[in-house]
Amino acid sequence: KTTTVTATPTSLPSSPTNHTVTASVSRSNPSQSVQDASQLTVSPPAPTCQVALPSVSLSPNSKSTVYPNAASYTLTVVNNDSSVCDPGSFSIGASATGAASANASNGVLSIAPGATKTTTVTATPTSLPSSTTNHTVTASVSRSNPSQLVQDASQLTVAPPAATCVLSLPTILVNPANGTTEYPNPVSYLVSLTNNDSAACSASTFSLTSN
Repeated sequence: KTTTVTATPTSLPSSPTNHTVTASVSRSNPSQSVQDASQLTVSPPAPTCQVALPSVSLSPNSKSTVYPNAASYTLTVVNNDSSVCDPGSFSIGASATGAASANASNGVLSIAPGATKTTTVTATPTSLPSSTTNHTVTASVSRSNPSQLVQDASQLTVAPPAATCVLSLPTILVNPANGTTEYPNPVSYLVSLTNNDSAACSASTFSLTSN
C-alpha cells in the first residue's frame, strides 16, 4: 500500500536550502522500525513586479528672465519600480500660470526600473509686463497603467526690458512769428527748444545760431 508524506517549509529562505525528509514504518509485535529518506530543496519565491510612484524634480527652484526671453528648467524623473518590472512609459507635461506658457522637450520618457532620465522644460513669457511679475511653472509626470500623476513646480520671475535711448529731432519755436521794427532799432525774439529724446537718454547739448 502507499500513502502520501507532505513536507512543508516553515520559514522564507533567502536562498535555496536543503532539507532531509524521513518516513518511518514500525510495528510493535514483533518490534520493528524501518526508515527511508528523501531530499527537499526549498527556494525563495520568484520576485514579482512592485510598481511605485516615480520621483520627480524640477530644477532650479526659481529662475528670472527679461521679456521676451525664455527660461529653461531641468526635469528629472526616477523610475522607482522594482528591478523585475518592465520599463515604464511616462508622459511629460508642463504648464505655467499668468502670462506665460511652458512645454517639455520630450512628451514621453521610457525609463527602466531604478534608472533616471532628464528632459528640458522651457517657460516663455507671453506678454510684456509693466513691472516684474511672478509665475509658477509646473511639470507633470504621469502613466496610465497603473494610473499615476506626480508634479513638481518652480518659480519664474519676468521683468520688463530695460528702457533704451531713442534719439529724436528737437522742436524749435521762435516767437513772435513776425516781428516789425524801424531802422535802426533791434527786435527781440523768444526761442523755445524742446529735447524730444526718450527718457532713457542722457542730457544733450544743442548749438543755437541765428542769421
